[in-house]
Amino acid sequence: MYTYNMNTYVALLRGINVGGRIVRMSDLKDCFEKTSYFDVSTILQSGNVIFRSDTVDLELIRRQLESAVISRFDYPAKIFILEQGSLNLLVSKYPFNNSDSNYQHYIIFLRPGLVESLLVYQNNLDSIVERIAGGNNVVYWKVRKGMTLKSAFSQVLIKSEFKDFHTIRNINTVNRLVA
Repeated sequence: MYTYNMNTYVALLRGINVGGRIVRMSDLKDCFEKTSYFDVSTILQSGNVIFRSDTVDLELIRRQLESAVISRFDYPAKIFILEQGSLNLLVSKYPFNNSDSNYQHYIIFLRPGLVESLLVYQNNLDSIVERIAGGNNVVYWKVRKGMTLKSAFSQVLIKSEFKDFHTIRNINTVNRLVA
């Protein structure tokens, strides 16, 4: 297949291989290929897919892939599509010292319009435990190791208005997606 003029994208699937929902990455790769995407590869076991397409409409790609994944794996897929090149910029804007090994460093990818709604919780956080900062449809999150699921901000993320509209990746994973 001729792929010279194609764009490279990253798909981040929410809720894959957690809570008993198991999807083999080889099956996910096959699903993307059968949906007419090219040079498909997966990173780790948590629903990170790099692929190429001549389609430039990210919303169209998202809808196509969500439909294909829902049909194939029978789960309510939520997928975030980004241009691979845009991830470099997101990582470069991480506002916290990510070399501090006492903390986990995350980028939370959000549906448009949610960043400001999450940042209102910023003043309620214990800065020794966690800190957040906003970006372009992302929230950067630094949280003390062992507190990711127990912290005040993690409790905000499971509220119904946010729960299905974000996906979280460790900054090291995001770096692997742009390598």
